[in-house]
Amino acid sequence: MQEVQSLDISITSSTLRPKGGGGRARTESIAERWDLGRSQINTPSNFTPSHISNTPTISITNTAAPSPPSVIPVPTSEREPAPRRSQSLNIQRVGEEFNIFRASPMRKPNPDLEKLLIHVSLVDQSHKVICITEDFFVQDIINLFAGKLGLAQTEYFSLCEQTTDGYDRWLDPTKLITDAGIRNLSKLIFKIKYFKQPKKLTDPKAVHLYYLQIQHSVVNGIYPCSEAMALRLSALQFYITFGAHDKDQHVAGFLDHETLLGFIPLAHFHTHTDDQIKCNTIVEAKLRYLDLANKIPTFGVTSFQVFDTSRESSSARTARIICVAENGLLIARKDKTGYDFFNYKDVIKCLSTPRGIKIQIPFSCVTQNTSETMNFDTSSNEQSNNIIELLTGYKYFIQFDDSLKGLCAPPTVDLHLAGQFSLFLPPKPRAKSDPLRSRAELFKTIYLQLCTTYNTKPLMKFVDQVDEILDKEGSFRNLLIYTTIDLSSLNLRAADLSFIADALRDAFNTPIEEGETLVENLDLHTIDLSNNPLLGSDVAEPFKILLQAAGTIVNINLKNIGITNKGLGPFISIFEKLDNIESLQIGKNRIFEITENGFKQIFEGLQYNTTLKELNISGNPIKYQQINKFLKWFATSNTAINNLSIASTMLNSSSGSEIQKILTSNGCQLQQLDVSLNDLGSSGTKSVIKGVVANNQITDLSLSGNKIEYSGIHTLCQSLETTSRLSKISLRYCNLSSKSLYRICKLLETNTTITSLDLSMNKISKSVCQALSQCLPSNKTLEELFITNCEMGNKEFSKLCVGLELNESLKRIYLDMNPFGKKGLTPLITVINSNKVIEVITLRNITLNAKYTLDFLKKLNTNSTIQKINLSENPIFAVEKLLPAIKNGIEENIKRLNRINIQI
Repeated sequence: MQEVQSLDISITSSTLRPKGGGGRARTESIAERWDLGRSQINTPSNFTPSHISNTPTISITNTAAPSPPSVIPVPTSEREPAPRRSQSLNIQRVGEEFNIFRASPMRKPNPDLEKLLIHVSLVDQSHKVICITEDFFVQDIINLFAGKLGLAQTEYFSLCEQTTDGYDRWLDPTKLITDAGIRNLSKLIFKIKYFKQPKKLTDPKAVHLYYLQIQHSVVNGIYPCSEAMALRLSALQFYITFGAHDKDQHVAGFLDHETLLGFIPLAHFHTHTDDQIKCNTIVEAKLRYLDLANKIPTFGVTSFQVFDTSRESSSARTARIICVAENGLLIARKDKTGYDFFNYKDVIKCLSTPRGIKIQIPFSCVTQNTSETMNFDTSSNEQSNNIIELLTGYKYFIQFDDSLKGLCAPPTVDLHLAGQFSLFLPPKPRAKSDPLRSRAELFKTIYLQLCTTYNTKPLMKFVDQVDEILDKEGSFRNLLIYTTIDLSSLNLRAADLSFIADALRDAFNTPIEEGETLVENLDLHTIDLSNNPLLGSDVAEPFKILLQAAGTIVNINLKNIGITNKGLGPFISIFEKLDNIESLQIGKNRIFEITENGFKQIFEGLQYNTTLKELNISGNPIKYQQINKFLKWFATSNTAINNLSIASTMLNSSSGSEIQKILTSNGCQLQQLDVSLNDLGSSGTKSVIKGVVANNQITDLSLSGNKIEYSGIHTLCQSLETTSRLSKISLRYCNLSSKSLYRICKLLETNTTITSLDLSMNKISKSVCQALSQCLPSNKTLEELFITNCEMGNKEFSKLCVGLELNESLKRIYLDMNPFGKKGLTPLITVINSNKVIEVITLRNITLNAKYTLDFLKKLNTNSTIQKINLSENPIFAVEKLLPAIKNGIEENIKRLNRINIQI
């Protein structure tokens, strides 16, 4: 038999303050906010206290459950310090202990009568088997079960029996068990019937039972809540169940799929909980759970699934949800999500019908002094009676509260219900929406609904991006906004994007009613569709819808999506109407035969955009005649573009002169220029360099893949020694001579602007390595050096390592595809162990085997400042019969160097 777990109550006075949620810092204590109930007198050790009971207006006489005596109040000056309470439930402590009072005497079975065994369980399926006889009242069973639990405050709990349709049949505690329908082996449930806020909840077991019922309702979707709310509640439940996070115990695989269903509502099961909950005790976590759950609009309701229809045919019935709450009815809407709330004072009547129930409410929003009657079918008469009974009971509570204000006469009810009136506080105003409901979650929810409707697999990369914002602890307080839709490299088709576009449009068009809240955490600035070559021109329409719906997207990446000449038209019309684009990337598409008129339309559509700062058309094999016309247009336009990428666009030597004109024009605002992988030739490249020198504003220049002679390098270096502001230079695969490389080395000795230099794919000889090694110690600004695939052997590399060891600025060094082998690793180890600045070294594809790798790792110091070493693409584990000792040695050394990210 599963036992009910006891509650840890050894807490300090500082542990009951909830830490979750947003808003301003609370200066007053919980007790000051909830100044309810009376303090208790100090009693002698031989005195046995009884229940606390605020005497109701109508006295109660019940032989099965005698009324407990009241407690004598004490003068204010003699009272103990104000006890702490929960924000949402009046849970009270005095000093360091809860007030715990002995339950009513437990009745014993009559030995002269036949014994009956009944099964009484809690909502978490923990249970007790109780022996009774036919002379027991229902209240006797409550007291007997409470005694076995150690529960003192039984007045908030009732017994029910689950019907065949899954709903509760509540048992009258004043009836004999035979009259209440209890038989041998009956299965009963011990739970809260009228979910109201108690005036004084002093029993830790009662606190635990309140938590159990609320947690059960959240996880089973009875209290629908936002994903952010569900994740925070599940994180608290994890803490309550498993304690504080233990990195050794709570590892991947700690919980299986079925176990997780007990923590996260099924509607949000595709998400993950990463929140770190910081609580000092289990009690504090439970109080935080109750306070947070109290913000859910349907908190404390009893929900029923009913059907509404205007026809007699059952096939036309539409499922609806009716929630009976302490202050009114919540009825699910037909055509959209959410509930309509009707205060009990507005409900004219609620009657049982042969098919279900009939509710009459005011219809004054259409015509004054009119009403509307809503008919609902229920699954059984018992369900109808249950709804009517709960609704009537809650209305009596409200009538009793009004009678205390002199607004009406007290309700005439049975003694048991009357005795509960004074136990609870009046209803508080009910929130119309979840305070953690947000625009980003609405966007994701609508998208998932569309995918389900059309039987389409959702793009989990997109869903995870939204979750990354929603799941972060404090995301709303810290104003974390979802700004970027990244759908790159997913083999997308146009239909996939249309679901996202439609969901975004519907999310922004969803009206927010008066009194509802919606966290505005959706502000899109960037859309990335790159590397989806199957999209093509079909994507234009959903892309247009997406841009119009967002209205704030300024960065667009359409690289390599299969745009052809014929598909340019729709995009041109889109770009002409957008006057707020800041970055446009349309490189690597199939735009290779643009007509003069078409080319003119593209860029004339852009020239009126005064906000465009980045344009990338690289990778489009445009004819040089057309690209030269574009360059002429660029030189005469008033564009604000400061980042231009025209790599691999079939530029020729004449294009170099046009680029020079752009760079020397008065209105040029360029700061970054990429003309790599073209056929500029030495003359065209030299023209570009002359333009860069004259411009004096360029900070990032890529000339990769263009042949550069010494004269061009000399001109560039002269500029860098005087007035140039260049900080990033790429000279990869430029067929640089040793003389040119010497000139660059001489430049580095005195230059104070270059932070990134790429000399990859140029042959670096032993003498050049010596020159580079000599200039590095004196350079104080270079942070990134690319010298991959430079044919450096171990002799060349050994010369270079001397300078690397003494340099005090380099943070990232890329040495891939250089065949310096094992002998080159020896001086590199010295560099890594002694240099205190280097953070990243890449050694991909340098023909390292497992043995050399093990020797390399063994000699690395654990206190080295390096953060990442990339050894991938080496044949380390390529040998089929690799010795276990070597493999284990590599793994052990990677663990030893766990502070370094070693990629193999």
